[in-house]
Amino acid sequence: MDAIENGTTSLGKVMKHWNIPLSSMFNHLNGKTHNRPCEPTSVLTKEEDHVLVTWTLAMQVIKLSTTLQQFKMIVTKIIQTKLTPF
Repeated sequence: MDAIENGTTSLGKVMKHWNIPLSSMFNHLNGKTHNRPCEPTSVLTKEEDHVLVTWTLAMQVIKLSTTLQQFKMIVTKIIQTKLTPF
């Protein structure tokens, strides 16, 4: 943005180089942007995540492997019931 404001680079060159849509650049230059968090939102709470980690580690200790399908079922159970899976 500094290069555009200083006049050393054209807006068109910057947009082409970074593959920025015209509407996005126009909104940014006119202050029509929204401050949104960049990190993804989590589906599980910290407590639910802890339950899932504890369950996974317990399965490893007793030498029971789990399939991806079983893991997904446990996550679903934790989300739906808000209870521990064991």
